[in-house]
Amino acid sequence: RIQVASNPNHHSFLFISHSCKFSSFSFGRVSLIGFSAGSMLAIRMAAWADAQLEEHDTKAILSTSPISTPQPDSPPRPLHCVVAVHGPDTIRSVFEAHRKTTLRLDVFFAYSLYSILMKSHTHKVVPGVHWLSTIWVPWIHGWDFMRTVTEATFAQKWHHMEDDMWSCRTAMLKPLKTPLLRILSENDPIVPYSEIDQNLFQNVSKVIIRDSGGHCAAFRYCPELVHELRQWFNEQT
Repeated sequence: RIQVASNPNHHSFLFISHSCKFSSFSFGRVSLIGFSAGSMLAIRMAAWADAQLEEHDTKAILSTSPISTPQPDSPPRPLHCVVAVHGPDTIRSVFEAHRKTTLRLDVFFAYSLYSILMKSHTHKVVPGVHWLSTIWVPWIHGWDFMRTVTEATFAQKWHHMEDDMWSCRTAMLKPLKTPLLRILSENDPIVPYSEIDQNLFQNVSKVIIRDSGGHCAAFRYCPELVHELRQWFNEQT
């Protein structure tokens, strides 16, 4: 199956959407928190939850017909709320920014990706990346390498799959009904704050911007953030 088409990547809601649906009916309130790249999926899940509610509202309107089956008045909300911590709008904007710096963190991430692919023998299974074992240090090209490998793995050009897999920008182009808290750090070395589109802030419930916290230490260096998060969560109905 992998040789025909790659498995869903970690930004697909194929599995998590089913989990959220099951959990909301079984346990009631379900919330989702995403860190780093995972926050893009969390934000897109907020848009998915909105779509689920809109679909129910449409069915409720249609059910006014005498021959229709009545729909429940108030279904469980697919997601009670969503929190996105230190994540970008798009993966591409992050690595394109790193490509212009002296430190070239995109090369580090490219090497990490290369190591995973080789150790897992992906290059022997996925036809599009057989060339990985024939080129000397291909990861040295950083973001260009990551983009090329990803396009080969999914058999799609980047611009065709970015919105569906590697971005949450489209999800925030209109106001989200599902409560969404976005936490960002101005000194984040991985996700540069300069690459965040502040015009999108108006379409989410709340945005917290800290001057410290780096990329992985939001709650360690900003302990008051925990209390602010809890207060916001308790305010959601």
